[in-house]
Amino acid sequence: MFDKYAQSVLYRSRDGLIWTEEEMEAAYYLDLILLISRVIVHLPGEGIGPIFIDCNRVSPYEGSHVNFSGLIEQLPMQNDSGVYGRWVLDDVSYMNMALRIAWVNIQAGQVKLIQKVATWTSTTGIQMESGYSALTNNNGVKKYIIVTVVQPPFMMKTVVDNTTVYYGYCKDLIDKIKDILKFEYELYEAPDGLYGTLNDNGTWNGMVNELIKGNADIGVADLSVMAERESAVDFTVPYYDLVGIKILMKAPKFEYTLLKFAAVLEPPVWWCFAAAYFLTGTR
Repeated sequence: MFDKYAQSVLYRSRDGLIWTEEEMEAAYYLDLILLISRVIVHLPGEGIGPIFIDCNRVSPYEGSHVNFSGLIEQLPMQNDSGVYGRWVLDDVSYMNMALRIAWVNIQAGQVKLIQKVATWTSTTGIQMESGYSALTNNNGVKKYIIVTVVQPPFMMKTVVDNTTVYYGYCKDLIDKIKDILKFEYELYEAPDGLYGTLNDNGTWNGMVNELIKGNADIGVADLSVMAERESAVDFTVPYYDLVGIKILMKAPKFEYTLLKFAAVLEPPVWWCFAAAYFLTGTR
């Protein structure tokens, strides 16, 4: 009765699986106590009985109420699979527990799927389940929650088949980073549509507030780097610098000849040089 009650307390509603370190430690000592109790109950002969000691007796107690030889013999006979595992009684003596290897799908901090892929024991090693050949290519993909603000041309959106689709410079940038670092992300807009300013009461709004509260892991937008914002969140190296408004014009085409040096001065100036040479250079 005690055996079944103790196991039910550990199992609770978890299908007999041990999940935490505390439960594992409790299961180990539970199996040890149950093994000893079963051995004591099934000891041959007198087994272990109460010891009556006379306080007026000076000499030490003589005799033993413990059948040690029977105790050793009963150990393998009462060795049953418990909560933690089955005792292996040899020169080493250890618990032959079984470990379940599972593929766990976690989304937004919540466990969505637990799928058993293999079982391990000290005697059989890893035994794969049907449909799995090896414990490879099962690496989890990190997923980030990204907050943004719609501001053309950095971030824009449209609706396609009742689904909001984002596009723009920042969207292309985060997609490129995702392809390199191999992660997934979920994009959403700041509830108030603001970048983030410090209010008079010391609280933040906009994207900065979403990052501080932990609602988002990353913020992607044309967000200016300011001293107040840097005290609240971390910035990457700026990827865009506003350098002012400029006027663009088509570059002129130039013809290159051996007499290009003559274009430095106007023709009348060259005629003046030639006249001065002939008037002052001849005798």
